Formats: sequence, structure tokens, C-alpha cells
Amino acid sequence: YEVVTNSEKWFTLKIRVNECAGSGNTYYKFYHIDKNYRIVEDINLQENEALLYTNYWGLHDDYCWKLVNKYKKQLILDYTQAFFSRPIDGIDTFYSCRKFFGVPDGAYLYTKEKKLNIVETETVGERFLFLLGRYERRADEFYCDFQNNEKYIENQPIRNMSYISENLMRSFDYNYAKERRNLNFQILTKAFQNINKLFLKIPDGPFMYPLLLDNGETIRRELNKLKIYVPTLWPDVFAYCRTDSYEYQLAKNLVPLVCDQRYSDIEMDYIIKSVMQIIS
Repeated sequence: YEVVTNSEKWFTLKIRVNECAGSGNTYYKFYHIDKNYRIVEDINLQENEALLYTNYWGLHDDYCWKLVNKYKKQLILDYTQAFFSRPIDGIDTFYSCRKFFGVPDGAYLYTKEKKLNIVETETVGERFLFLLGRYERRADEFYCDFQNNEKYIENQPIRNMSYISENLMRSFDYNYAKERRNLNFQILTKAFQNINKLFLKIPDGPFMYPLLLDNGETIRRELNKLKIYVPTLWPDVFAYCRTDSYEYQLAKNLVPLVCDQRYSDIEMDYIIKSVMQIIS
């Protein structure tokens, strides 16, 4: 990860990910996680090393604090799935706007470093169609436009968030978004808690509802046929991990269900009935 820094307040930035091990002067290696998303290894960092941990689903604030106590400022927290989790003082943390709200670009970085010098600002006007079109037509009609936007962002230098996204982020009702996500997550938890292989507590402002089943790969495929679009998260795991590893099985059989503020009890009920029908 290319680390971006700035003074101690919120900034609207995009985080560029370097996916090539050994590219430039940045080297990395992976660690294993268990079924509770805890790090398996006892990792001891050298002076010039850092540990990156993801707050999966926004469920692991407490564990992030444990890592802080162990690694201090050598810890970097990925809160792209934990938009509503507060940053920890002194710990570099980055967030995603696009995973939680209808914006075409942008992220937040929280850090105490003071070395950031970003001049360029992103422009998104010509790539905004995939978001606007969903208000009048089916989302699947704009999936290719969405993919093109993702590919574009992946290959761009670090820039300031676009003015469009910055202004949109000022307009959202964050309290409502968090409360609706919480309620939808509770509805899905009540329906699936007896079959979900993950033990989940109710987060505050969840990203999605992670449903882990033995045949999750098949269920995802069948849900997509019903136009309930369920992503395959972390597909790169299939190349990195052995087929009998927990990470491989998690990526293969996880069914991440939407529970965001766009949806009500009606949509949650439809999702529940669809999943149960496929299982039966």
C-alpha cells in the first residue's frame, strides 16, 4: 500500500493500492485469519515495517484496539468496510465513501503525518452515468459503466476527491443511513442466525450482511439470476491461498447481502425469501 499522509484532520483522498509484491521499494507478505477475523500468526514487526488490518464489516472495533496496544503507530487500519467507526488517535486509517454512498470516487484518510502534497483534483462528470441511470432504469444496465469506473480509478494517481463527490457527501443524512443499515442487518440476522456459519454481533452502521454457507458459491449465482446482485469479495484469494485454507473457503462461500439505506423491510423480506427458496 502506498501510504498517504497529512495533518491531523479529515481529508478527502483516494488511496492507491500497489498490488505487485516487490514493486519499487515496497514489499509485503500476507498473514492468515481465523473464523473470527483475528490474525493467526504472532507477528513481530521490524522498525521499518507496518501491519495492515481490515475492520471487516465494521464488526471489529474492539480487536482494532487490541492491535493498537500491541503495534502502536506501526498499525495501519483499513476502515473501508467500517465507515461509521471512529478513527483511533494516532493510527493511520483510511475509509471508503463509494462503498457506503452513491458517489463515483473518493475516500477519507485520517493521519497525524504532515507530508501530503496533492495538487490535482479528480473529475467525474463524464463517468457519472452509472449512478444517475440507476434512478430511472435497472442497475444491471449500467454494470459495465460501473466496472469501467472501477478500472479507471485503479490506474490513476492519487488525487483529491472530485467536487461532485465532495458536495454529495455533505448532503447525506448520516444518522438515517446508519440507523437503516442497523435495522436491515438486524432483520437479516434474525432470519439467518441459525444457518450462518459466522457468529455476528450487531454493528453500528454495517457495510453488508455476511452470510457464510457451505454452498455459498451456488447461492450467489442463483441470487444473481433473480437480479439480487451479490459480489464475490476478495477474488485474488483464489490465486494466493490453498483450496483447503479458511481464507479460500471464506471467499468462495461467503454471500454478502446488501443491507444499506436504499432498502426497507420489503427488500429485506424479498432477499430472505429468495435465499431460503434457493436453499430448499
